[in-house]
Amino acid sequence: MANGYYPPGYFTFHAEGASTNPATNSLHFPKGKSGVTIGPGYDLKTKTKEDVYRDMVAIGVSKEDANIIKEGVGKMHEEAQRFVDENKNKIKKLTKAQKIMLFKIIWNSTYYAGTKSVYKAKVPKKVFEKDIKILNKADSTLSWDKSSWDDLNDKILDIAVDLHYQGALAKNSSLQYAISKNDPLYLADCIEKFPALVSYDSNRKRIPYLRGTFSGPSDF
Repeated sequence: MANGYYPPGYFTFHAEGASTNPATNSLHFPKGKSGVTIGPGYDLKTKTKEDVYRDMVAIGVSKEDANIIKEGVGKMHEEAQRFVDENKNKIKKLTKAQKIMLFKIIWNSTYYAGTKSVYKAKVPKKVFEKDIKILNKADSTLSWDKSSWDDLNDKILDIAVDLHYQGALAKNSSLQYAISKNDPLYLADCIEKFPALVSYDSNRKRIPYLRGTFSGPSDF
């Protein structure tokens, strides 16, 4: 832990239960819109076989296992479940170190980049005007001077990416506004305005993290 902050990706890795969830040790199918997945959130649905093989070998998976895993690319629904059932016991389970390496790959290439894109996009005025009322803050006006992405507080970045990882950021301009204030306590107050987000917080601990009372393992 450097400068009072955890390494990038740490918060979401542990919030997802990636260090303790046995399903993330091998191939699994989270259902819904997901495809065949391995590790904490490495979804094969839209990847290429070349990318999957490269990433698997990069984290120390054997070439034989990488060749099996890459065949899960593009599979969804019943086909994805069938592939998992037929192949998850054919490959060696990922170690915790491998899961961390794999998570760092997708955190940087997918979720960090995706959050940055959402944050920098312009929110339509009508949407912003409607959403911002939720905050009920004295300074919640339509004047929105965003903090530069590169200037955002490390804790703010962690939670912004975590919100995007869970699919909550793109459809909520008041969250984006709160992030733009670049104040962890302000963002914690904003999250408390949304019952759906609060319902996750007993496990994810976003609010304690932003308020400085979060304590998690330092093995990332």
